[in-house]
Amino acid sequence: MDGCVYVGLLLIAGVCVLGAFFRPQTRKSRFLCALLLTMGGMSVVMPQESVGLAVAEALLGGIMTVCALAVMLREAHDRRVAHAERRHRAEIRRRHEAAYRQALSAAVEESRRVA
Repeated sequence: MDGCVYVGLLLIAGVCVLGAFFRPQTRKSRFLCALLLTMGGMSVVMPQESVGLAVAEALLGGIMTVCALAVMLREAHDRRVAHAERRHRAEIRRRHEAAYRQALSAAVEESRRVA
């Protein structure tokens, strides 16, 4: 087996692991996963004889994997932040609704006493 085939299989396995672990949802991260998958597939399908080309391909595959990982980590962080903000807004809304109901019942009780 050629060295490039190993690099291609590693890229394909890396994309599968990244996709399963992070579940990419944005267009950018999906595009990077597709690009990595294409790079891996092309490495497996097209054999190369040059050692320099194999090293360059391995280096570029590693750089692309690190870039995809960084984008997916950022996406996961953004999703966690958005979820926390939604929880916070829901809690504030519940507090305001409870305070409004309490003020409304106090006002109704006051109007009953006056009347």
